[in-house]
Amino acid sequence: MKCQAELFKIGGVDFLRLLWYIWQMKKENMLSTKEAAELLKVSDQTIINWMRDGLFPNAIKLNPSKKNSPIRIPRKDIEQARLAQLKAARG
Repeated sequence: MKCQAELFKIGGVDFLRLLWYIWQMKKENMLSTKEAAELLKVSDQTIINWMRDGLFPNAIKLNPSKKNSPIRIPRKDIEQARLAQLKAARG
């Protein structure tokens, strides 16, 4: 009997490998709250507060049904917040 993974072929491409590749691409562009806090030189709680205030509109919970599910924030949102920090510091 063939493995279930072998049954998912799309145009000769292994479907699971394709999903893994897409996940890796997203993973590189999505940061945890801890990683975002380190880049912006603030606490994890500040990042969460900013998310609630709408600073990171594209942030996602990996499992929305769980209260303490890991959160990922797009690198683009973090870079925009960093620019805003720099502008505020310059006056």
